[in-house]
Amino acid sequence: NVLERAGVLVGVVTDGDIRRSLTKIETYADKTAEELMSPHPHHVNPNTLAVDALNIMEQNRITSLPVIDEAGKLNGILHLHDLWQTEWF
Repeated sequence: NVLERAGVLVGVVTDGDIRRSLTKIETYADKTAEELMSPHPHHVNPNTLAVDALNIMEQNRITSLPVIDEAGKLNGILHLHDLWQTEWF
């Protein structure tokens, strides 16, 4: 996750971002997170139901979602494996 100084989420660096950078002539070793990141990532808020988060992950074929509050600050990361470990599945 890429945060501004105030802790506001501005993007994420995914394994796909890194893989795509490896296919280019230039190397990712000299790139910053901001240069590699996907801006405006899918996210949920702390009150999002787990089933809704799972739907977002399935629809977008992603395995994790940042959890951000109303101010855009990162509260945590919800991973698909977190949901699989719950009893409601």
